[in-house]
Amino acid sequence: MPPSRPCSMIEERNPTRTKLDFLYQEVLGEVAELTTRIEQAAATQATTAKQLLEASAQAEATAKVCANLPIALDKQLQATMEHTGRQLNAEAAHATATALVDLQKPLRSLAESSARYAHIAHLSVRKMALIAVVVGGAAGIVGGLLAGIVIGRYWEY
Repeated sequence: MPPSRPCSMIEERNPTRTKLDFLYQEVLGEVAELTTRIEQAAATQATTAKQLLEASAQAEATAKVCANLPIALDKQLQATMEHTGRQLNAEAAHATATALVDLQKPLRSLAESSARYAHIAHLSVRKMALIAVVVGGAAGIVGGLLAGIVIGRYWEY
């Protein structure tokens, strides 16, 4: 071989060997790529596992804190409800008393007006009853006289 151009090792071998080397290199490249992807997946999995462990530890700490919360919250809630209940009862009693005081004057006036109207109605009923007795008596007298006249005429024949 002339030394005019540099020779590579692949060219010195036979052509069948070159194809085999080419396939070997291609497979090695794919293996390297797969290895890289597996390493990345393993790293991601390790990171995820670490995050899960941290989250688990935080969940346990939160569970411990939450275990004490119902007792503390129960006492706080009960005290708050009692205090609020007392305030609401006092406000309701005050509002009711104020409303009753405001209503007493109109109710008293209404009661007095109703009593006056009842008295007037009572007097009117008494007058109407007296008129009815007088009219009824007069009608009875007139009826009796007419009946007497009719009977008197009937017996005369």
